[in-house]
Amino acid sequence: EGVAQVKSLNPYELVEAETMANMAGLDTVAYDDAAYEYCDGNMVVTGIDTGDWMCVKGVDFGTDGASKFELSAKLADEAGAIKLCLDQLHGEAIGYVDVPSKESDEYVTVNADLLSKVTGTHDLYFVFQGSGYSLDTWKFSK
Repeated sequence: EGVAQVKSLNPYELVEAETMANMAGLDTVAYDDAAYEYCDGNMVVTGIDTGDWMCVKGVDFGTDGASKFELSAKLADEAGAIKLCLDQLHGEAIGYVDVPSKESDEYVTVNADLLSKVTGTHDLYFVFQGSGYSLDTWKFSK
Protein backbone atom coordinates (compact mmCIF):
# COMPACT_ATOMS: atom_id res chain seq x y z
CA GLU A 1 0.00 0.00 0.00
CA GLY A 2 2.71 2.50 0.86
CA VAL A 3 1.96 5.90 2.34
CA ALA A 4 -1.42 7.60 1.99
CA GLN A 5 -1.90 9.92 -0.96
CA VAL A 6 -1.54 13.56 0.14
CA LYS A 7 -3.89 15.04 -2.48
CA SER A 8 -5.54 14.14 -5.77
CA LEU A 9 -3.58 14.48 -8.99
CA ASN A 10 -4.69 17.21 -11.42
CA PRO A 11 -4.75 15.62 -14.92
CA TYR A 12 -5.22 19.01 -16.63
CA GLU A 13 -1.68 20.10 -15.75
CA LEU A 14 1.30 18.55 -17.50
CA VAL A 15 2.19 15.31 -15.66
CA GLU A 16 5.61 13.68 -15.85
CA ALA A 17 5.12 10.15 -17.21
CA GLU A 18 7.23 8.67 -14.41
CA THR A 19 4.56 9.82 -11.93
CA MET A 20 3.03 6.47 -10.98
CA ALA A 21 1.93 4.49 -7.95
CA ASN A 22 2.84 1.09 -9.36
CA MET A 23 3.81 -0.57 -12.62
CA ALA A 24 4.90 -3.78 -14.27
CA GLY A 25 7.75 -4.21 -16.75
CA LEU A 26 8.75 -0.56 -17.17
CA ASP A 27 11.94 1.39 -16.55
CA THR A 28 12.63 5.06 -15.93
CA VAL A 29 15.82 6.67 -17.14
CA ALA A 30 17.46 10.08 -17.05
CA TYR A 31 16.77 12.03 -20.22
CA ASP A 32 18.62 15.34 -20.11
CA ASP A 33 22.15 16.42 -19.18
CA ALA A 34 21.14 17.67 -15.71
CA ALA A 35 19.54 14.32 -14.91
CA TYR A 36 22.68 12.45 -15.88
CA GLU A 37 25.15 14.80 -14.24
CA TYR A 38 23.31 15.95 -11.10
CA CYS A 39 20.56 13.35 -10.68
CA ASP A 40 18.15 16.28 -10.88
CA GLY A 41 16.48 16.60 -14.26
CA ASN A 42 13.99 15.07 -16.63
CA MET A 43 13.22 11.36 -16.43
CA VAL A 44 11.26 9.33 -18.99
CA VAL A 45 9.40 6.02 -18.97
CA THR A 46 11.06 3.45 -21.21
CA GLY A 47 11.50 -0.32 -21.54
CA ILE A 48 7.90 -0.55 -22.78
CA ASP A 49 6.72 -3.91 -24.14
CA THR A 50 3.29 -5.39 -24.86
CA GLY A 51 1.47 -6.17 -21.61
CA ASP A 52 3.42 -3.70 -19.46
CA TRP A 53 1.34 -1.24 -17.46
CA MET A 54 1.45 1.62 -14.98
CA CYS A 55 -1.08 3.05 -12.54
CA VAL A 56 -1.59 6.62 -11.35
CA LYS A 57 -3.71 6.79 -8.19
CA GLY A 58 -6.30 9.42 -7.29
CA VAL A 59 -6.65 11.29 -10.59
CA ASP A 60 -9.36 13.97 -10.16
CA PHE A 61 -11.14 14.72 -13.45
CA GLY A 62 -13.60 17.06 -11.69
CA THR A 63 -17.27 17.55 -12.46
CA ASP A 64 -16.87 19.00 -15.98
CA GLY A 65 -14.78 16.03 -17.09
CA ALA A 66 -12.10 15.30 -19.64
CA SER A 67 -12.68 14.45 -23.29
CA LYS A 68 -9.15 14.60 -24.79
CA PHE A 69 -5.73 13.17 -23.97
CA GLU A 70 -2.26 14.37 -24.98
CA LEU A 71 1.01 12.48 -24.68
CA SER A 72 4.65 13.31 -25.38
CA ALA A 73 6.27 10.18 -26.83
CA LYS A 74 9.55 9.27 -28.48
CA LEU A 75 8.52 7.04 -31.35
CA ALA A 76 10.15 3.82 -32.51
CA ASP A 77 10.17 1.80 -35.71
CA GLU A 78 7.27 -0.32 -34.42
CA ALA A 79 3.79 1.17 -33.93
CA GLY A 80 2.21 0.79 -30.52
CA ALA A 81 -0.89 1.68 -28.59
CA ILE A 82 -1.88 2.59 -25.06
CA LYS A 83 -5.23 1.65 -23.53
CA LEU A 84 -6.38 4.03 -20.78
CA CYS A 85 -8.48 2.27 -18.12
CA LEU A 86 -10.25 3.43 -14.96
CA ASP A 87 -9.87 1.92 -11.48
CA GLN A 88 -8.54 -1.52 -12.49
CA LEU A 89 -5.92 -2.91 -14.83
CA HIS A 90 -8.66 -4.43 -16.97
CA GLY A 91 -11.25 -1.82 -16.02
CA GLU A 92 -13.42 0.39 -18.18
CA ALA A 93 -11.47 1.62 -21.22
CA ILE A 94 -11.86 5.38 -21.55
CA GLY A 95 -9.59 5.76 -24.57
CA TYR A 96 -6.92 4.40 -26.86
CA VAL A 97 -3.80 6.26 -27.93
CA ASP A 98 -2.12 5.16 -31.15
CA VAL A 99 1.64 5.58 -30.99
CA PRO A 100 2.67 5.78 -34.66
CA SER A 101 5.81 4.18 -36.00
CA LYS A 102 8.60 6.57 -36.89
CA GLU A 103 12.07 6.34 -35.50
CA SER A 104 12.97 9.70 -34.06
CA ASP A 105 15.33 11.17 -31.50
CA GLU A 106 12.76 13.83 -30.64
CA TYR A 107 9.66 13.59 -28.50
CA VAL A 108 6.45 14.37 -30.40
CA THR A 109 2.91 15.14 -29.23
CA VAL A 110 0.29 12.43 -29.80
CA ASN A 111 -3.40 13.31 -29.26
CA ALA A 112 -6.48 11.15 -28.75
CA ASP A 113 -10.17 11.75 -28.14
CA LEU A 114 -11.61 9.79 -25.22
CA LEU A 115 -14.47 7.33 -25.79
CA SER A 116 -16.64 9.29 -23.37
CA LYS A 117 -16.25 12.19 -20.96
CA VAL A 118 -14.58 11.17 -17.68
CA THR A 119 -15.56 12.78 -14.38
CA GLY A 120 -14.79 12.16 -10.71
CA THR A 121 -11.69 10.77 -9.03
CA HIS A 122 -10.25 7.50 -10.33
CA ASP A 123 -7.12 5.41 -10.51
CA LEU A 124 -5.80 5.62 -14.08
CA TYR A 125 -4.11 2.65 -15.76
CA PHE A 126 -1.95 2.84 -18.88
CA VAL A 127 -1.80 -0.59 -20.59
CA PHE A 128 0.86 -0.80 -23.31
CA GLN A 129 1.02 -2.60 -26.63
CA GLY A 130 4.11 -2.62 -28.84
CA SER A 131 7.65 -1.78 -27.83
CA GLY A 132 10.52 0.59 -28.40
CA TYR A 133 8.80 3.87 -27.59
CA SER A 134 9.16 5.99 -24.46
CA LEU A 135 7.01 8.59 -22.67
CA ASP A 136 7.89 11.98 -21.24
CA THR A 137 4.65 13.75 -20.23
CA TRP A 138 0.87 13.52 -20.49
CA LYS A 139 -2.27 15.51 -19.71
CA PHE A 140 -6.01 15.57 -20.27
CA SER A 141 -8.18 18.43 -21.52
CA LYS A 142 -11.87 19.23 -21.60
